[in-house]
Amino acid sequence: MKINEKMIKIIGTACIPSGLSIDSQYKILTLVDCKSIDYKSNENGTCDVIYKLKLTGETDIINNEGKVIKAKDNRSMSQKLRGRIYAFMKEQGVDTDDQEFYEEEIQKIILYYDLVHEFLRNKS
Repeated sequence: MKINEKMIKIIGTACIPSGLSIDSQYKILTLVDCKSIDYKSNENGTCDVIYKLKLTGETDIINNEGKVIKAKDNRSMSQKLRGRIYAFMKEQGVDTDDQEFYEEEIQKIILYYDLVHEFLRNKS
C-alpha cells in the first residue's frame, strides 16, 4: 500500500509559568518519545501514517518576539525513570512486554544500586 501522508500526533502536558494569547503563534521545542505508529487506510489504495508522540522532557515555548517560556515537566522522578526505561527498550529493539521489561530493569537497578551510585558519582 502506498503511503499518502505522514503525520504526527503529540500527546502529553507540561505546566507553563505564564499564559499564552489566543490567535498568537508559538514555536515549541520539546523532547518526545514515539509511542506508536498507526496506519489509516484512505480506501483508495493509499494510507496515512500517524506517529503518536508523547512529551517526555523539557519543553520550551517561543513567542513571536523570541521570548522563551520554559515549561515544567510535572511527572514524578519515578515516572520519568519509567519513561526512560521504555524509551531505552524501544531504542534497543527489545521485543518483550513493556511491564515485564520495566520490572526486570528496576530489579537490576535495585540489585546493583551501589555500583550505579558509584558510577554516577564518578560521572559528575
